[in-house]
Amino acid sequence: MEPQTFRTLFLGKAGVLFVVGFVAWLLYASPVSAAWSGTMWAALGVAALVALALYFARAWRQAAVRLDEDGITTGQGAASRTWPYGRLRHIGRSGAFRVRLCFGAEGPGGPHSHLGLDVVRADAFTEELLDWYAYTQGRELEPVEHDQLAA
Repeated sequence: MEPQTFRTLFLGKAGVLFVVGFVAWLLYASPVSAAWSGTMWAALGVAALVALALYFARAWRQAAVRLDEDGITTGQGAASRTWPYGRLRHIGRSGAFRVRLCFGAEGPGGPHSHLGLDVVRADAFTEELLDWYAYTQGRELEPVEHDQLAA
């Protein structure tokens, strides 16, 4: 099977635009900036745009969810984490984008964990995830009641 990469919704991180706009408005209305030239405002604007572009580029990279033979990998680089298919116990869907994955304990008696993802193509992600699970585990993912997971 070919590895697949899906994207999570990261537009929630766009709230930073409101913060930048509010700070810019406060700075514009402040008496400290009253004597600033157009060059100074242009330099601040360019710096703010570069910072926002770097912020959104990082958010785009971190929005990747990769399905391959190792498992489900969220994020990229140092912030990435791989969840093995063998620990997957349940897949739940709520809404158009939300996919909730429940993983069994890493060791005996340990707690199980959840991973919630807001995936752009949630139906395709779920189908591909089930295919990868069957491919790597040699069986289909059986339906499990959530109460049975803690046992």
